Amino acid sequence: MTVSSTATRIAYTGNGVTTAFAFSWRFLATSEIKVYVNDVLQSTGYSVSAPGSSGTVTFSSAPANGAKIVIRRETALTQNIDYVANDAFAADVTEGGFDRAMLAAQDNAAAIGRSLRVADHLPAIAPIADPDAVVLAWADSITSVTGAAQNGAVTVGGADATGT
Repeated sequence: MTVSSTATRIAYTGNGVTTAFAFSWRFLATSEIKVYVNDVLQSTGYSVSAPGSSGTVTFSSAPANGAKIVIRRETALTQNIDYVANDAFAADVTEGGFDRAMLAAQDNAAAIGRSLRVADHLPAIAPIADPDAVVLAWADSITSVTGAAQNGAVTVGGADATGT
């Protein structure tokens, strides 16, 4: 099977009535589908259809009216194919391995897309030593981002701003 969709995430708003929420991307195991309601990862109260080229999350009771529902894929980063020397070549098994790698790459690309990043032409920034004690600021025309203690000064591309 090919991987023809690049989608890995979909968001809905609950209406207090609907219990089934569809998604249109391929997944390999029900455990790879993560469901959030109002930004909280759910572990019970829903089921996921059998793995395939698309699926449905069905809640045991409808999410409340206005509830934020997010469904996303998180492909397991495993490789279970074990080739045996001189065995017949199983093209479908090989393609399955390539598909898993592509799904994982798509998941990683989606996670990177939701990350705070500097522009590709800029150098990497140093890791933040204590993220709980740092405020980050940015503007459209900066060339660097510097963190500082909460309620302290934040240096942004040479200009100072007060962090709150």
